[in-house]
Amino acid sequence: MRRLNYNFTSLENIFYDAIQNHKLNNRACYAIKKELNNFFKDSTCEQVYYTENNDKMFFGMKVFARINGDQIEDYLMGTDDVRLASYVVEIDSHLLNPILGIDSREMVALLLHEIGHVVNDTTPVRNARTYLDEYLAKNKETLTISRSYQYREILAFALSDFISKQGSAFYTGNVDEVLADDFVRAYGYSDSLDSALQKIMKNFRNLYSGNSNIDKFAVFLWTLQIYKHLGTRRIAAIRTLSRSKALTGSRIEKSKIDAVIQNINRIDNSMLTEATIAQKIKARMKKMKYNTMKTLEDDYYELNMRIRNVEEEDDALYIMRQINTRLSLIEDYVNSEDMTPDEVKRWTSTMDKFKRLRDELSNTMVYKAKNYGIFVNYPDIKEDRY
Repeated sequence: MRRLNYNFTSLENIFYDAIQNHKLNNRACYAIKKELNNFFKDSTCEQVYYTENNDKMFFGMKVFARINGDQIEDYLMGTDDVRLASYVVEIDSHLLNPILGIDSREMVALLLHEIGHVVNDTTPVRNARTYLDEYLAKNKETLTISRSYQYREILAFALSDFISKQGSAFYTGNVDEVLADDFVRAYGYSDSLDSALQKIMKNFRNLYSGNSNIDKFAVFLWTLQIYKHLGTRRIAAIRTLSRSKALTGSRIEKSKIDAVIQNINRIDNSMLTEATIAQKIKARMKKMKYNTMKTLEDDYYELNMRIRNVEEEDDALYIMRQINTRLSLIEDYVNSEDMTPDEVKRWTSTMDKFKRLRDELSNTMVYKAKNYGIFVNYPDIKEDRY
């Protein structure tokens, strides 16, 4: 925990003047940025924005982590702890509305809470990895990070969106969880955070409806689907992003959406074509492999009949090799393909049947040795017979 006796009077004074004037000017935004950088030493506030939000949805306060597409593989697929180095802050004009009645200490409490949950530790990136791993495991999918700058920037947008929401008081349905924030309490702003949330909930009753971990991760999940199937969903993706841009009151979010649309448009058509062709080849190979596996089920009955009639050792060894080959094919198929539990059960059962055939062939039969060459039977030659 950082210095528990840090003096936030300067921040309170800035917000006091802003509340009196019903707005934050550029000088005040710069002063807030300076104060934040004096306090949060391990990360950099690049900019503080104030947005006049007169006709869009209330967003309160947003803290967006700066994430470069070149870093996305380490962030999502790495194992080392990662702290976010820089961020920007955006403040909704609704927070300074006299009708809402939020005071300067409450504004500081909200600001500390929002920033603290983005840059204080490595939790945001760890949470993103956890959600991603759970999603990929549940859906039996894998994520391959493209070398394309545009593709990486699309994923960077998704990660930044999730991190801005995962600990935010404006996206947390369980208000008790927000009030239990040790970081804000340690600096004496727990009561101010409590009263600020009560005022926000009173005036924006629908703010927390439906908010859950899934909601926070929804944009990330949508982006993953677009990322994997951009060859066939480019136009639909742009339409969805355009609608989202029209709804949000956050100008930073609008600019991020514009950047994603721009990156989607800049992706070379040949890249999409190659990706689509690769997907088709993969699907065709998967179908061929499945058809091959289906024939193995038919082979079981043929091998079962041959075992019942086999007499010679060489024939038995040949059948044994056929059974072992089919067992290897089925085992490889089960371990390498994405299958439903019913499919796994089906092929595991088929493997068990072939194993029983093998046991029967090796344990319950006695074979005659096969003789090679031409054999002639001569009559016995006795003395004085001729």
